[in-house]
Amino acid sequence: MPFYGVKYAYVTDSNLIDKLDFMTRSSATIGWADYTYEANRDLVTVVENMAGLGTMTTFSKYDYDQGDGSDVLGRRTSVVYTGLLDHFVSEHLRSMLYVRVGHQ
Repeated sequence: MPFYGVKYAYVTDSNLIDKLDFMTRSSATIGWADYTYEANRDLVTVVENMAGLGTMTTFSKYDYDQGDGSDVLGRRTSVVYTGLLDHFVSEHLRSMLYVRVGHQ
């Protein structure tokens, strides 16, 4: 699905990205990425990627468990993947993408 621009929205009083809207040439939204952060620090807890023409569908969602999902240094130790992409991507490829893309 081609896109022709991205519109950024930031968390209030912050440099953290709240949402990215992916636009068509005619400025219609064809997808977005929505970010949620921990309340007490700048750590992403959920990333949800939506796509579609008209009706949006969750393409992929990464839900980082912050309870038992972090070690004593606050580094992630687990993530739950959902959405359409989850049905097509193997665990091996997903772990390679996770490291290469540099999720926080």
